[in-house]
Amino acid sequence: MQETKLRFNRLYLYSLLCLFSIALIAIVKVMIGDSVKEVLLQTIILFPLMFSYIYLVYTLRKAAFRSKTYQMISDGNRFVKVSFFGVFVLVKALLTSILLRWVVLVLFDDDGSDTFDLGFLAIFAASLMTIVFVYTLESFLEGEMDKVALKERMQKYEHDRSLSKYLTLKKQVNPHFLFNSFNSLAGLISSDRKNAENFLQELSSIYRYTLKHEDEVVVKLEDEVKLIRSYMRLQDFRHKGAIELTMEIDPHMAKWLLPPMTLELLLENALKHNEFEKGNPLHISVRTYDKYVVVSNDYRPKAQVFSKDSLGLGIRNLKSQYDFISNVKPTFQVIDRRYMAKIPLIQPEFD
Repeated sequence: MQETKLRFNRLYLYSLLCLFSIALIAIVKVMIGDSVKEVLLQTIILFPLMFSYIYLVYTLRKAAFRSKTYQMISDGNRFVKVSFFGVFVLVKALLTSILLRWVVLVLFDDDGSDTFDLGFLAIFAASLMTIVFVYTLESFLEGEMDKVALKERMQKYEHDRSLSKYLTLKKQVNPHFLFNSFNSLAGLISSDRKNAENFLQELSSIYRYTLKHEDEVVVKLEDEVKLIRSYMRLQDFRHKGAIELTMEIDPHMAKWLLPPMTLELLLENALKHNEFEKGNPLHISVRTYDKYVVVSNDYRPKAQVFSKDSLGLGIRNLKSQYDFISNVKPTFQVIDRRYMAKIPLIQPEFD
């Protein structure tokens, strides 16, 4: 968009330059005795020629800047570089002025006029100003385009750095879940080998999910729901009858997005930090409401004292992930002896 705008500005300014140069020549022609009618006719003919001339100057400048000679000179000191281009501009102005003067003599049949007269001086002055203007304008536009390119590179760098930081945060959650699962598996192996095998199958299914989505920023809610069904089957092996899970998921919200492993983290925290047993089960609810998925559970905090890092790491990481992907933040609070987590859902671009 910015580059297109710069190209349009270049075309606009070059058109004005053509008019200015032709006006200068016309004034000189009137001063030396040409009629106004003749000058106007010459102006109409000269405009496309002048524009073609400016384009030629622009093209020659590009070719000169890409040449090996320019590369050699640009590595030298500033005085040599300025001197070279000063001579280069003067020679170019002189040669192109001779060419333009010859074209004027041929087109307008100026019999008896010398090549090097007042008309030639006017053409030379216009050519010199045109070349200097083109070089100055192009240097300015190239500087602006370099600024735009640098800004785009910096934005891409910041995006890539933010994404890298986000993925690092996300990966801190998964090992925490696997560590707890392996502890549970170790307990089942010694007490119930059959259930240990089933537990291992469910664990493998969950781990395949983590590998599949490990580099994804967000996943569909329906995928997270499938994951927590597998997760709760794992917990049933250990806590039969001690956990009751209810889910109310609006089918229209199933394609909405949230960070991977979010629901698993919230269910894991509910089981880790609350008291429950078969005669007094822990009631957990997962439901969609408005543009949120709400996970709530009975608030029965365990008497054990956990370290600050143990209690808050997963939630802190989840909040940090939302700093990167959404302006709406998750909230966590206790209401009427229920711990409630409201997790914003992100609407996909294409439902």
